Amino acid sequence: MPLRRCAGVRRGFTLLELLVVISIIALLTGILLPALGRARAAGRRTQCLMNLRGLEQAHWSYMMDNKGLFIDSSHSGSLQWLKTLREYNHDNISVHSPVDDSPHWPTNQGGQGLTPVRQTSYGINDYLTPTTASSTPYVRLELVNRPSSVVHFVMIARTGSAANAEHVHADSWWVSGFPQLAPAQAATEMFINAHGGRDASPDAISNYGFLDGHAASLMFRDVYESNVLNRFDPAVAP
Repeated sequence: MPLRRCAGVRRGFTLLELLVVISIIALLTGILLPALGRARAAGRRTQCLMNLRGLEQAHWSYMMDNKGLFIDSSHSGSLQWLKTLREYNHDNISVHSPVDDSPHWPTNQGGQGLTPVRQTSYGINDYLTPTTASSTPYVRLELVNRPSSVVHFVMIARTGSAANAEHVHADSWWVSGFPQLAPAQAATEMFINAHGGRDASPDAISNYGFLDGHAASLMFRDVYESNVLNRFDPAVAP
């Protein structure tokens, strides 16, 4: 007499069923991992924008105390402007962007301690620094017609001699007759693809703080088209 299968006893998975389950897991992983990566990137970009807004908020407080005068920078590497702004908004100022993995940070801040030593991810548009501007400087808010259109704080280049710079020189990026060189020129001073796009190209994406206090993620072409149309020089900012 044939034996009956005992009630409640389940047979194991077949090889085909295991392969189907593995395939489903692999498919879900392939879908979820890119989404998680995009979410992490968006989170880092948002935190970086918050850093810039914190700097701009502190700068507005500084201007209110100084009759609209802009914070100044120098070539000394002392970053006195940053020390001053932290006194105004210490709790909301972070000097290290979450995407900034520069080897010039001190070893206790995730870097390799290379020279020059990095102190912040951010710097100032040189047009707005009265002492160091190589072109006509704008010393106070009342001289700027469209503060919401003028870039104030930028992300400093990760490597090279500009790794500990206090400001960038946008007036030197334009090479007459060679407009394609402007992004490459800027990339020697700015981390222009900090949040996407190709380095040293018009589609490079970085975060920018503006004089009116807001911050935005923009392509380089959105902030710099030419020496007569860009968001660095207040005289030509659209």
